[in-house]
Amino acid sequence: MAYNVKYRLEFSDDLENGKKIEILKKNYSSSGTVYPIVGTKDPCEISWESNDNFYSAIKGSQCNLNFFVTDTVSYDDFYLFDEREYQVKIYYKDASNNYQLYWIGWLVVDQFKEAITSTPYQIRLSAYDGLGTLDAFDMTLYTDSAGPLSARQWITSTLDNLDLDLDIYVSQDIFIRNPGSTTYSLYDVMNINPYALQKNKLDINNAKFILEQILKITNARIFQSFGRWYIINNSSYSAQSIKDASSTTAAGGTVPTGIRASESASLVSNGTESIKYIIYNYQGTYQSATTVDTLLQVPSNLQPIENSLFKEYLRPLKEFNIEHKTSQYLSTNYIQNSGFENGTAGWTTYTSTGTTSPGSISSNFAKQGKKSYQNTQTQTNETGTRKTISKTIDAYNSTHLAYKFLVNAYFDANSNSQDLSFRFKLHLAETGPGATQNYYYKASDQTWTTTDTVNIQDSNSKNTWENFTFDLPTFPITGELTIDLYEPYTQVSTGLNGIYYDNIELIYERFENNKRSNFFASIDGFKYQRVRSTSDNITGVLDLQNIQLSHNNYSNAILSTIKVIRPRDNNVNYETTLEKLVTQQVINDYRSHLIRYEGKLYNLQKTPVGLNNKVWINFGANVLREPVSCYIDSMTYSLKRNAYKVVMHIPNQNDDETSEFKVTF
Repeated sequence: MAYNVKYRLEFSDDLENGKKIEILKKNYSSSGTVYPIVGTKDPCEISWESNDNFYSAIKGSQCNLNFFVTDTVSYDDFYLFDEREYQVKIYYKDASNNYQLYWIGWLVVDQFKEAITSTPYQIRLSAYDGLGTLDAFDMTLYTDSAGPLSARQWITSTLDNLDLDLDIYVSQDIFIRNPGSTTYSLYDVMNINPYALQKNKLDINNAKFILEQILKITNARIFQSFGRWYIINNSSYSAQSIKDASSTTAAGGTVPTGIRASESASLVSNGTESIKYIIYNYQGTYQSATTVDTLLQVPSNLQPIENSLFKEYLRPLKEFNIEHKTSQYLSTNYIQNSGFENGTAGWTTYTSTGTTSPGSISSNFAKQGKKSYQNTQTQTNETGTRKTISKTIDAYNSTHLAYKFLVNAYFDANSNSQDLSFRFKLHLAETGPGATQNYYYKASDQTWTTTDTVNIQDSNSKNTWENFTFDLPTFPITGELTIDLYEPYTQVSTGLNGIYYDNIELIYERFENNKRSNFFASIDGFKYQRVRSTSDNITGVLDLQNIQLSHNNYSNAILSTIKVIRPRDNNVNYETTLEKLVTQQVINDYRSHLIRYEGKLYNLQKTPVGLNNKVWINFGANVLREPVSCYIDSMTYSLKRNAYKVVMHIPNQNDDETSEFKVTF
């Protein structure tokens, strides 16, 4: 769909720097009239909000617009349209006097306010970049594959819900040693099965949850700045030259030291802080790598105003904990896409023949999640054998393993229905050269037989989900197991509209001394803990909760055979796991009182400030000069007044604070 400009306001800020507001309408003619906007004295304000925890992963933004309706200027009834009808773009003029995109988002119709009075009167509109609304969308579940996706694919498919098509700039220095030629960042390395991100085993999570999980476990944040998405590490967003020097030292077998002193010296000597970014387009395709100076200084570039700038000291940490949700761990289900949330990916479906029966995915009825498999082809012969869907998986002969086969079925029955049933076959076939053996599960006595067997399972109730569980003994051979589900039986031809299948599982169990038990002992929860070695009189604790991804244990985010590094760890002897690095980064930041600044700043430069900028408090060595620059954690920007209300903090990634990493269950 095409968006073209319908309304435009061009104005200058207090320093005569050019700004532009455009409101684009869906399917508006590219040659249509562009109508004027009459702005108030403060026509546009953009805010990035954050809570007190600057490690929060998602920093959405909001643009507030303040216009006048006059006798000659009016606007559409914005509230009559949906949230993707109008797009808002904010521009600034660069040093060459060309407009550059600063912010983009969607006009939100429930945020329209107007005064009830005669003209001229003020209206207030709000637009959002959408990051905060991602919980209204389901997690990505492709219907052509149910397999793992890279974290990069999870991120881009999640952001695709916002329809903004922005490039993604990644500054994440946790990576791997000697990456391949097509591996550009940590998010290319991470490979995550959909099941690891679902909930309650086979239910689905929302898209915002997925994005948060990936960013939290990598100690990262996402925000929009200058019409791009930025994903940056929360602790080590700093000069690439210092990182490169640390990497070289580590590669030579020496642990780098004096890292913060090097960062300070670079700021004093160069007055710049050039940060490296890996750039992907909105589809996740690698574009290039670039290194850009992001540094602004107080007071030479940003002038404190209204005597508002103050400094706060946050207490140091004794420990940092990553606490995990465990519903998706220790799965012993052999069947991928058990709940059909990926459509029929991994399953075999059929057309209508004498032995096969067509079915389809139902997207509005399910035992759990959003989808199930529906078959409306009924059978009045209970021994009929028209199969509707099949699954083949590898099977292994082991005297220590037994199995449970679970099927959830719903008979959509009419009031005149009588006996109802479904049929299934479990066929175990030997594979490889000279393979001849075939076995079939016989539900009536829970045995394997060499006689081709289709099992009949009667329904105990109508119009309700029923769970059927079948105990399978040890597989008699190693080979392939094919599961066939058949169309339903109804005694009365008009008594049944069809059957729904959902949550079909094959669970392996421990089998010892002729007794079955869970293969894994259950865990109520587990956490990673980083505790500083010297913590006298320090009591601060910070928790990162409800994490489902893990590397150090269970390895559902990165394979256990893969180890990660920071630039200072660039040596085979220093490689480790993601959680060990992330917890170390947080303890490093809080090794002593963490400094946070809050106040109002006036921008003395032509280019506006973005959340991607670093800010160095530098009033001179004899007055106040911080050793390193600040992250901007939240910001409100008044375009007309050229003023910013900011909250910033100073990171501390000096030589690693001595601490101990623990895993508790």
